[in-house]
Amino acid sequence: MALPEKLPSDLTDCGGLPPPMVRLREMGVYERLYYLCSLDHPKQFSIAAEIDGDLPLQELPHAFARLQRRHPLLNVEIHDQSAFGGRPRPAFYISDHPIEVALRPLVDDDDWMREIEYQQVLPLASAPGPLMRATVFHRPGRAQILLTFHHAIADGMSAVFVLRDLVAALAGQHIGLLSSRPSCDTLTVMHPEFTRSCDPKPPQKLDADALRAIGAEASRQASLAGRPSVKAVALDKVLTRRLREKARTQGTTVHGALSAAQTLSGYEQRPGIPYTIVSPLDLRELLGVNDESCGVYIGVSRHVHLASNQESFWALARQATDEIALAKNITATSKFMKSVMTNLPASAQPDLAMGLMTARHRDAMISNLGRLSIRQVFGDLRISAVWGPVYHAQAPQSRFLGAATVGCCLRLVETTPSGTMPLLGSVRQWLEVATTLSA
Repeated sequence: MALPEKLPSDLTDCGGLPPPMVRLREMGVYERLYYLCSLDHPKQFSIAAEIDGDLPLQELPHAFARLQRRHPLLNVEIHDQSAFGGRPRPAFYISDHPIEVALRPLVDDDDWMREIEYQQVLPLASAPGPLMRATVFHRPGRAQILLTFHHAIADGMSAVFVLRDLVAALAGQHIGLLSSRPSCDTLTVMHPEFTRSCDPKPPQKLDADALRAIGAEASRQASLAGRPSVKAVALDKVLTRRLREKARTQGTTVHGALSAAQTLSGYEQRPGIPYTIVSPLDLRELLGVNDESCGVYIGVSRHVHLASNQESFWALARQATDEIALAKNITATSKFMKSVMTNLPASAQPDLAMGLMTARHRDAMISNLGRLSIRQVFGDLRISAVWGPVYHAQAPQSRFLGAATVGCCLRLVETTPSGTMPLLGSVRQWLEVATTLSA
């Protein structure tokens, strides 16, 4: 379903009833999970980019308008369908509101970090839309663009595609239109291998009361988390190349190396205790999403490293890579999806959603966008760096490590609750040491 040429505007007042609205589609189960959690606490993430060149500030409104025309989920808000005579389940409805853009002078190269800390705790309401906002820092010859998304409409790769499209639009280039895509769970069910891969046993039904109790405690902890602390570091081209080549010779990946470095850094801070890492998985290729549209197309890999049996750095890296390989297939995806669907009924409230999201402990989450293949040069504008994604887990001692490689440099961003000791410096040191280590 493509967006109409002109989005609805001047929605009428219906005597106290909700105004007539156009439904885009019903929310998928992942989208609904993030939406319900966001009703208690912000569930949003950000990405930042450094831009070389003089940003045409007068073109910003037009560029963002073209961006919204291209990506259907940048033109939505969320309402329960029962308000419009449908069944009681949230859905995306088309919104005619423009993306909120803050324009500020660029004073310091770290401006994006301070702003991104603020953006993580500033709620992004589910209505009115859109479910994204932006901050643009600028000075002659240089700019920083910060995009913040509600997690119900976007994942990390979505943010990269939207960023690329925005810079192309600012450069006056054609970016075209995309059609609305089905949700991740719908695409999973449509997969040709879905029926054959399904486990005949029904998913485990978790204790709803126990989940609500977990959710209530998670919500209380999130209220105490406050504004996060964001630290960032860039690996130069030489170290990035050495790390990539070393990982290949050791039968693993850069992501595996990041997992090992994070684990060993955690061991140093907390000796003798197992370390749990969760990694979001990009499922676009698996699910046939090949048009680079905005959406939530992610799975999850969870691996526990046992401190009582500390293998070598590269053994830990291979363990993480193997766990990801086991999770990134239609069988594992459908099993996880069905589990979430079983335990998140249409009538679910935020406490149940929060419990489901936080029931399994994690020490860190690593979201590695990989070696981005997007264009960097658009006319007189050049994307010189991408930082993120950045996500505030709002849990004590929980860390989020965002990674992206652009221009042959791996850039890392660590997000922690305020007052938590950062581990990013130790992670970087382990990555340096790892390039000289054998198996």
